[in-house]
Amino acid sequence: MSGQLFKAQKMHKAEKVYTRMKEFFKLETQKGNFAEEDVETQEYKDGLATLDVLKLVNLTNLAVCQIKIAGNSKELNYKAIQYCNEVIEIEPQHIKAHFLKGRALMQFNEYKVAIKMFQKILEFDPENADAQRELAKAEKQ
Repeated sequence: MSGQLFKAQKMHKAEKVYTRMKEFFKLETQKGNFAEEDVETQEYKDGLATLDVLKLVNLTNLAVCQIKIAGNSKELNYKAIQYCNEVIEIEPQHIKAHFLKGRALMQFNEYKVAIKMFQKILEFDPENADAQRELAKAEKQ
């Protein structure tokens, strides 16, 4: 449902669904669909890995929603940065999170920090055209 709202550019509604999902990921019960004896099984481990991926996707989608809704709102751009920080803390080489954080930082006129985000992406992926383009924009400021 959130994906459909997102694709339809209904960012306020998508953001509400993603926020509910974020709350789900905070709960310990998310892992509770298995019996205690199942925690050592590959199925359980695969399930946790899938949840971890979904959590990162959810957080980056929340960041996108915040950026698209925000315009010049410092508060919403700050929320986007927070979501990106959560992703980067879990997966330090998450390119999308670095990119979104850089874009949100530019809204704060934090060009030096944004430049570092885009440069970090280029360390991971030297041919990333989006990062190259945004880096050039930030360096002009």
